Amino acid sequence: MSANVYPDFYNLYTPLFKIALSAFKKRIPFAIYIKSDNQYSNTADDSHLHVPDIIVSVPGHKPVSNRTFDICKWGEPSSKRIVLHDTLDYAAQLKLMTDATGVDDDNLTDIHYNSTSRDEYYQQAEAIISLLKSQPGSRKIVLSRTICGDIQAEDYCLFWLKVASVYFAQHSNTFRYLYYTPETGAWLGASPEVLLSIEKKHGKSYTVALAGTRNGGTSIPWDAKNTDEHMQVSRFISETLKDMGYRVWICSVPNVEFGKLVHKCDMFEFYMNPEDRYKVIDRLNPTPALSGYPRPQAMDMISRLETHERLCYGGYVAINDDKSFQAYVNLRCVHFDTNRYCVYAGGGITAMSDPDSEWDETEKKASSLLACINDQCH
Repeated sequence: MSANVYPDFYNLYTPLFKIALSAFKKRIPFAIYIKSDNQYSNTADDSHLHVPDIIVSVPGHKPVSNRTFDICKWGEPSSKRIVLHDTLDYAAQLKLMTDATGVDDDNLTDIHYNSTSRDEYYQQAEAIISLLKSQPGSRKIVLSRTICGDIQAEDYCLFWLKVASVYFAQHSNTFRYLYYTPETGAWLGASPEVLLSIEKKHGKSYTVALAGTRNGGTSIPWDAKNTDEHMQVSRFISETLKDMGYRVWICSVPNVEFGKLVHKCDMFEFYMNPEDRYKVIDRLNPTPALSGYPRPQAMDMISRLETHERLCYGGYVAINDDKSFQAYVNLRCVHFDTNRYCVYAGGGITAMSDPDSEWDETEKKASSLLACINDQCH
């Protein structure tokens, strides 16, 4: 569905927009999110497209439902996740939006302020390629970069909600989210990558291997580099789930589109006890799609090479309620405050990688989000 057909949520869903704007200005933890029905389907049915929803988590208030929004940072176990509880019913949310008071504070949280230069990225990529060529047991390391900038907006809360609206419209086959907590600051993103999805009634579950990237609009076979990169992720997920005792079915699904890019994708279906969801996540997360393979060596190399902290990038966000649990990798995202932002983008480096091509891939992954930000700046 094109962006001009999908309605801006802040126009069509006026109460939700005003509730989010009020919570944002008061620095009350909240999360707006939009699910996707058709992400891994062979057919798209926009009549079932999920609409935006919101959780407002007022400290000290008791939950009004079992619905939560989970946030887990890069490299941390689920035991350290931040949980936003649904503390306001609709009537209380409407009351919140009528209160015009806000907080005068220039900083939401500390964010990374320096973009990764092309020279710095090349040096890091070449160091990884050299290492992988000299150590046959190491297959892949995911290198990320930052793209930082300034904004000038009379109302920064409104600015970022408008960015989110346009960005969400462009990527209707993703899980879209904007959240704020004192611990994380403010983030928004559109993730195409399911980490774990569970239907609680029967325990039917799935995860995906999403790795390997190329331009859309082509039918040529995948090259050796991207095929190998994808196979490493698929093998890791399959072996991890089987090692945990699950019977796994590997399903054929279409390539996943994100803007002008497509990614190779395998789906892994299995049945599990929903109460074990965080055990499964902690075995899978981060998959080699965000870290590399073997994972311990890759994460060590990431910590030594990257000059920025990943923070929430590469972690996960999740919606948990009585019927289902859906966790997505936190990517294609931006961390922002009142006048600065930091976009994160990354890609898998293998011994077959070319630094120019890898840099171009990160540019394309970040391009639609940066365009949404720049459009609101003018």
